[in-house]
Amino acid sequence: MSMKFATLVSMIGISVSAPLPRTKLAFKVMDQAFDECQWKDFECFQTIMKPLWTDNFTYDFVHPYENTYGIVDWLNNEHVAFNEAFANYSTYNTFFAGSNASLTCAAYMITRWIGPFAGVPPPPGPAPMIRIRDLDFYAFEGTRISYNWCMVDVVDILQQGGYRVLPEASLPDLGYPAPTGQQGLPAPDSQWVDEEDAAKSMMPFVQMLQEDLGVQSMEARWWAEDMVWYGPAGIGTAQGRTQYVEFVLQPLRAAFTETRVEIEQLVCEGAICGAMVHLWGNHTGTWLGEEPTGKLVRLRFGLLARVQLQPGAKGFGKLIEGWAQLDIPAAFAMMGVDLLERARKQAANRSSEVLGLPALV
Repeated sequence: MSMKFATLVSMIGISVSAPLPRTKLAFKVMDQAFDECQWKDFECFQTIMKPLWTDNFTYDFVHPYENTYGIVDWLNNEHVAFNEAFANYSTYNTFFAGSNASLTCAAYMITRWIGPFAGVPPPPGPAPMIRIRDLDFYAFEGTRISYNWCMVDVVDILQQGGYRVLPEASLPDLGYPAPTGQQGLPAPDSQWVDEEDAAKSMMPFVQMLQEDLGVQSMEARWWAEDMVWYGPAGIGTAQGRTQYVEFVLQPLRAAFTETRVEIEQLVCEGAICGAMVHLWGNHTGTWLGEEPTGKLVRLRFGLLARVQLQPGAKGFGKLIEGWAQLDIPAAFAMMGVDLLERARKQAANRSSEVLGLPALV
């Protein structure tokens, strides 16, 4: 651990009891800012973040938010917008997997929706309690964070607020729970990780990405028969390989042709793997209720998986649990469809009903 990191850890009061990948240590220091600083205290955030972020740090959020560059740009844009929309949110981390070059983490937040989010006003009446699914990937230059790709499930937030922008999913939505492998919380706990397990886990995980998404295989051969795949709002949770093929893979294959997959970031620690993936395809079939547009569409996926390894056995394990985030509003925007405008019209109709005015078309 460098002197700079040691000083920061000592200053903020973090106790590190076991060796951590340097990416995890940097994240722990950064994450402390959200406990130490009031959200409007920009000076406090800059003091903690400046040694941890590169000068041109890129923050990449969900549609329709633009990327920000550097600490000040992030503070003035996404940071303010999120905190003005969601009051006093509490964060509960479930995943925390890293190497010395990259990091992924996942969490859910509990909050109240009090202000506009993505251009959509909060529901009328008392502010509803909202659970937000959050998945992040971080890239590093040395010991400093150069890029943060953050995805929250926008459609899920809208649905919890009473805005229905997609047809009802065929599968139930079982949320965004922690992994069941008892590998620490958040998982995995680095001090109990066998370094060889990362290599064993990466092979089936990468093969799954290439086969399930890239070449659109319907075999799902890298998944265990009793797997569970926690999908985004609009798709739902597949319980078992049969449901995964029928309700996740087959609709993608029917809707998108000439597909290719780009793995932008990949990290495995122990039996936990994560990937930031772009799936490109021509929209030639109906998907999530939207008839084909013929347009080239990019689906931005964040994917996590737990691999069920086979101790002492030759060969590789199977994926037993998966978690997926998908920027559905961004994909629909490339089709020429504005899901957020659907929600805004529903909000306007609610206001019209309250005032006794005719509903909007």
